Amino acid sequence: MDIVVKHSQGANIVVRPQSRARWYPSATTHPVQVEIWWRLINEDGTRPPFRLLGLFGVGQKASFTHNPDIDKDIEVSAISISAAGVRSVSNPDDGVRATILVRRDLTKPVIGVNLATADMLRIGVAEFKRFARKRKITYADNPDLTDASVVIFDSSSYVDGFLPEYIDISRTSVLVPDFVWSGNDPVGHGFTKSGTGTTGVSLLPAGWKITSSGSDAKTFYTRTGWPESAFSGGFSLELTPLIVNASDGASLPNESVAVKVEDGSHVFELTFDTANVKLNGGTEHAYSTSKIRLVVSAGGATADLWVGDTKVEDNTAAAATSTSGLTFGDLAVGDDSEVIWQSLAYAFTPQDPTVAQTLYITVAQSSGSVYGPASDVLEASFFSESGGTPGSPGGFDPTPRDRFEVAL
Repeated sequence: MDIVVKHSQGANIVVRPQSRARWYPSATTHPVQVEIWWRLINEDGTRPPFRLLGLFGVGQKASFTHNPDIDKDIEVSAISISAAGVRSVSNPDDGVRATILVRRDLTKPVIGVNLATADMLRIGVAEFKRFARKRKITYADNPDLTDASVVIFDSSSYVDGFLPEYIDISRTSVLVPDFVWSGNDPVGHGFTKSGTGTTGVSLLPAGWKITSSGSDAKTFYTRTGWPESAFSGGFSLELTPLIVNASDGASLPNESVAVKVEDGSHVFELTFDTANVKLNGGTEHAYSTSKIRLVVSAGGATADLWVGDTKVEDNTAAAATSTSGLTFGDLAVGDDSEVIWQSLAYAFTPQDPTVAQTLYITVAQSSGSVYGPASDVLEASFFSESGGTPGSPGGFDPTPRDRFEVAL
């Protein structure tokens, strides 16, 4: 075997670490002074750079200026200095560190129902101090609190910096719309008219009347500027109940009174007669004077139908379509109607109109960077909107320990 030794013909690249942790020798003398550094600990665990509190002699006492209403946890770091002026470490990150926990109230809150109506639960919260900075409310329709909603209240949003003694949970949710049409001429609000039926303002009741009776032809309005993939983030459509003066045809409700929403792949159609509504030709539901809300899931595969505060259809599958748009009016050939349309609103998000009638609720308080123990789970019920179940009795009156009424 031959061994050949020769110079490399290329460039040699050597990679090696150059950044190493700071190293300090062990102390051999006693300190005569100590630098004290400090910083706040944010609620998400992040920590800003240290700030110098001061230079103190050994045995000297130091104090922090603080505000009990807004303080967070504090981390301190000590750097000792010898008589020769040599510091034990160069950076407070390497000093002797300790955490001061700000926990002025770790008491478990006590909660109860103060007032229950069909639309609102007022929950009283007792056993908390003014130093409670935040409140976390967790509620669900089951005692295990699975799929729960969590709401955070911050005392900084209140003028006196004091968390309120009551929490109001509303049952009926008002739609936050991206578009509203209020029953006047739809053409002035981005719709185009198709068909030869008679249209015009109705005064009593107020709205926009579409009359196709005797024509056996369609007359409807289509929203212009409708986006592609309109259901990608979900969708909500809300209608003030229609006034159907007349509709014909062998099968009612039918497309002579209809509103249709489509995203190019999925379609949901509501059809009406004088008393009932159907979703995609399914089951009839009486609507009377109740608002109708269609809530389409993100992506558009399914939708829920609400009549007033009652979910009458759950996860109804979409029908297929290749068209995208919003239309309302008489969409039928051969069936006619006379209808007063009062208002229409929609949002490109799914917004259910209500929470469940019975809720399970807990409350936890925070007087520092973490929440203390949660209250016992409270079962609370709204009154039935139909006058059936009476709901929770109410009457709970909270009395916070640190608040007293003083007569002047």
